[in-house]
Amino acid sequence: MKKNDLLEEITSKKMPTHIAFILDGNGRWAKNKGLPRTAGHHKGANTLQEIVKACSNLGIKYCTASVSYTHLTLPTIRL
Repeated sequence: MKKNDLLEEITSKKMPTHIAFILDGNGRWAKNKGLPRTAGHHKGANTLQEIVKACSNLGIKYCTASVSYTHLTLPTIRL
């Protein structure tokens, strides 16, 4: 299926108005690639920007991004 055909099929469907994301695993992703954790956080942030732009292009009005509860219990210095 071509990209334009896929986009047309997606946009012809009823889209949600709100999508939420839990950000998790960016540090592990970086570690598995032999990179510093911060590289994973930067990659995750860039990916989230791409996702939010795509959601906007599809007419999704609201996106919520959150960290997992586990992250909220980490010392501030690590966040």
